[in-house]
Amino acid sequence: MPPPGWYDDPEQPFMWRYWDGASWSDHRSQKWTPPVRDPKSFSAWFERSFACVKVALRRVGLLLLALWVVASLLTFLAGVVLLTSTDGRELRDLLGFGAGFGTSVTLTDSQADRALDLFGDLFVAAIPWIIVGVVVYALVSAWSWAIVARITAHHLVGSNPDGEQFPAIRDESSGEIAGASLRRVPAVIGSWLVFGLVFFGVAVIAALPIVLVVALDIGTAATVLTVLFVIGGSIALGVWLWGRLLLALVIAAIGGHGVGVRRSWELTSDRFWYVVGRVIVAFLIAGIFGQAVNLVTNFGFFLDVVVLLAISLVLQTAVSVISTIIQVSAMVVVLDQLDALDRPDDVDGLHRRQLDQR
Repeated sequence: MPPPGWYDDPEQPFMWRYWDGASWSDHRSQKWTPPVRDPKSFSAWFERSFACVKVALRRVGLLLLALWVVASLLTFLAGVVLLTSTDGRELRDLLGFGAGFGTSVTLTDSQADRALDLFGDLFVAAIPWIIVGVVVYALVSAWSWAIVARITAHHLVGSNPDGEQFPAIRDESSGEIAGASLRRVPAVIGSWLVFGLVFFGVAVIAALPIVLVVALDIGTAATVLTVLFVIGGSIALGVWLWGRLLLALVIAAIGGHGVGVRRSWELTSDRFWYVVGRVIVAFLIAGIFGQAVNLVTNFGFFLDVVVLLAISLVLQTAVSVISTIIQVSAMVVVLDQLDALDRPDDVDGLHRRQLDQR
């Protein structure tokens, strides 16, 4: 006879029943297996992304803030220099900025012409600042993307010891991550350039039939239909390419696959909506912070233009840091999930660990 204990109930297979060593007792218990959530589900992605955002804010939030402050100070300095120059002061007085930014004024024809001339002179004077600013913002943005991507990947490695998605960064410290991220800046910028060239090519291809139809003068109705068809097709093609190549940005930031275009194309094959749906949610959440900044700056129009510029840049700096962390963290988690789809053994191991924790 088997020893006393809980066994499968011979009368109700979905129940446990206690065997007292001689006979079945009346004590029964419901069989229940703790549900295991699919680590590739949307809820798992959201939860892990949120955890990665908190880790990135805690570990590199101040570093990213310092990087973006440098870029914002450059913008603020350029704005102050231009607005306090002779042309800038004249334009401010002409537009009534001395009475508060946004104060409505009525200009005569000669004043309007003078304002346009001043705008043109200030724009020419701003060209060197614009060039330097574009370079600085590109470097800061690329380094920020690389830092957040690597920190997020580092966290995912630590929370999933069986995973080998990012083996090169398994044992990196925060300082090593920052240094390695700096070396990834050219790859990130290269990935952005490839991304931009692809969409520039789509725009050129879309423009060719439109120019041809207009040149042939085949009629208004045919021209309108052709333009609508080409624009609709170009938008659809652009969205599809965006979804297929989007992960190249974080792949380049982490390293191991060049600018990441080929790897992104491979991972997103037959998984377009899987990627796009999650990334759009992350971008929408990040966009909320930008809208909040717009609401705050709208209430500052009564301030002097220099003060308003300073407030706007401070808020935009914070938004840039938070938005970068949200977007990049979400995309790295998507990358991790797509890698897991090709490695079912790792997923089974994760299931087992979840059951052991329960």
